[in-house]
Amino acid sequence: MDGCDLPEDVIMGSSSNDFQRMVSRQRNWKEKENARKNALLQAARAKDEEANRLLLEQLGLKAGDKVTMQPR
Repeated sequence: MDGCDLPEDVIMGSSSNDFQRMVSRQRNWKEKENARKNALLQAARAKDEEANRLLLEQLGLKAGDKVTMQPR
């Protein structure tokens, strides 16, 4: 068998069910990947906000306060 005498359903897929299953699997993978990325992004944002809050606390400032520089 050299591949030229394979039935068309073997080459192209046996039915549209295979295609729908593949599309569904790919969609599920993308949704899971997006959820994972969003969770990582949300964790990074929370960490950054906490770091900013601690910095402002150390400097004795409140969020939204103006910072003035002393003249030299």
